[in-house]
Amino acid sequence: MQDIVVAPDQQNRGYGSAILTHCIRHMMGKQIPKIYLRIAKSNQGAKRLYERHQFKVVSSFAEHTWRVTKKDSV
Repeated sequence: MQDIVVAPDQQNRGYGSAILTHCIRHMMGKQIPKIYLRIAKSNQGAKRLYERHQFKVVSSFAEHTWRVTKKDSV
């Protein structure tokens, strides 16, 4: 899975929890033994969501977002 995203104006209404719960149940049903998530340190809302679902921090990474700035550089 790549991303779970809830539109900012729809956050804090239980949608993220519903999506996450569904995904966890699906993975557990497929006998996936470990589930890891990755979020940016600054994403405190996601951190709270995952902590409510019993996820614990096992490592962290710095935030880096890169994009191509010139069309001909690809």
